[in-house]
Order: sequence, then C-alpha cells, then structure tokens
Amino acid sequence: MKVKRESLAITKQREAPFNFWERDKEKMAQRSQHREEVPDDCKRPQFKANPIPIACSVLIYDQQMKKEEQERQKRIHKNAEISQQKAKMPSRMQRDQDRKSQIPPKKVEEEFSYRPKINEPKTAEQYKKMQKKFEENMQKKKSQMTVTRPLSPNFSKSKSKPLERTYVNEGDPKIQTADIAGDKFK
Repeated sequence: MKVKRESLAITKQREAPFNFWERDKEKMAQRSQHREEVPDDCKRPQFKANPIPIACSVLIYDQQMKKEEQERQKRIHKNAEISQQKAKMPSRMQRDQDRKSQIPPKKVEEEFSYRPKINEPKTAEQYKKMQKKFEENMQKKKSQMTVTRPLSPNFSKSKSKPLERTYVNEGDPKIQTADIAGDKFK
C-alpha cells in the first residue's frame, strides 16, 4: 500500500495540467462567488399580506346592485312618462278612448262554423252486422257484372299473297310473279 501511495504522489508531481483545466477551475470559482453575492431584494423577509378589511367581507355588492336596479327602474318610468306625454292623442280622440275604456267589454260566446255530427256509439255486434251486409252487397254487384271471355287470335292463311296479285305488280316489268310466288313463299 505504501508503494502505491508513493507512486501516486510521484505521478501527481510529474503531471502537468492542461491549460483548459485551469481555465475551467477559474470559471467555476467565479460562478460560486457570483452565487454568494445575493442582491438586497432577496435578503428581505418574505412578504406577508395584511388581513382583509371588514368592509370587503360584508355583502355590499348585493346592496349596490339592488340600489342600481331601483335607480334604473326610476329612470325607465320617468322616460316612459315623458314619451307618453309627447305621444298624446288629440283631445277628441282621447275622450273617445277614455269613454271606451270605461265601458265593460261584451262577452262573446264561442261559435264554430263547423259542427261535426257525432253518432251514437256502436257495439261489436252492430259492426259485424254492417260488415256482413257490405260483403253481401259486394257479392251481388260482382255477380251482376259480365266476365270478359278471351278469344284466340285468328291465324288463318290468306287466300293469296300480295306479290301474287296481278294488280300489285302491273307496272313493274322487273318483278316476275311466277318466280317469287313459286320459290320463296311456299
């Protein structure tokens, strides 16, 4: 162990430190000094607020809102009176309006133009009887109707073909009725 310690000591004596190592040591020392220099503002005691005043804890806001609302209603009422005075009717129309307002309104009975006919309620037996009568009438009408009878189409052959007729090919010398009638249409 002793040998090891001595060899470490000899190595430390012989080793020459690099320039950047010395610079870094100086910078670290400056930073530590800078940190130790704390401004006066930070050395003051921690801020402690005063207690809340009693006036703030009382519910004054509601009282203020009620007071403002009352003032607002007064202003509205005052402005309404002023606008009503400016918008008065002529004297004769005002008298007529006052007279009409003193007369009580007449009661009008509600009358409807459409009054549907309401039948008496019916039982299930009556409905069955009505259904049976309806079906009998339908069967009677069906039996009175004539039924369409289908006829087969007439596929009978004509006596003569159009090209065989002489009056069809009278003016055309190119058409020979014998060749056409004999070969193609038989």
